[in-house]
Amino acid sequence: MYLLNELIILVEFMESRNCTEEELQLIEFLAQKGNYCLENNWKSKIMACPLTDEVIGSIGLVDNNNDIYEAKGNHLIADCQFLDTDGVPVVVYLLVDSEGKLDELDLWKCDYSAINRIPPMSNMTDVYTL
Repeated sequence: MYLLNELIILVEFMESRNCTEEELQLIEFLAQKGNYCLENNWKSKIMACPLTDEVIGSIGLVDNNNDIYEAKGNHLIADCQFLDTDGVPVVVYLLVDSEGKLDELDLWKCDYSAINRIPPMSNMTDVYTL
């Protein structure tokens, strides 16, 4: 049996881009929910590296000086869910890396279809497990 201490994945799916307003709102909402302190001017310091080829989907979070996302292992800050326009639940996770820096905004639609939109934060609910 082989053990892997650290898995590093370089994702160059697409070039980095500015986060959308909806993505920024989700990050802020989940950071507050998880009592995670965002840096001053964090919105101007962060870029999104899409991790899927979908228009709306999971993004790696990098500072604006780096256009390559490196997944180094992360842990959950907070999560929420919402219903997409077709009524299918979408679960959202805010993840930080081992140094406590924003790492990923992970969106997962329960039927794996494309996410149609990110609604206002007032539509977010807690994630419930059975």
